[in-house]
Amino acid sequence: MALGATQAFGVALSCVTESTETQVDHYNFVRIHQTLRCTPAMAAGVTTKLWELADLVKVLEDWEARQIRQPQGKAPDLSAD
Repeated sequence: MALGATQAFGVALSCVTESTETQVDHYNFVRIHQTLRCTPAMAAGVTTKLWELADLVKVLEDWEARQIRQPQGKAPDLSAD
């Protein structure tokens, strides 16, 4: 057994990281906050529209598709599509 591994309730760190990132994205782009009366992303000027969950899923799927096509060791292309 590997150091720090458990036999029950084991979760890969990458799964926890991805889940946390998705929750943060939902919090910032989808959820309207009571005190702001808009999303934090809208309040910060990052976006002008209220995102739906489908918009967030599309962004994540597009990002994953770019990761699969990206050759090993090449810097990612951060330009807008």
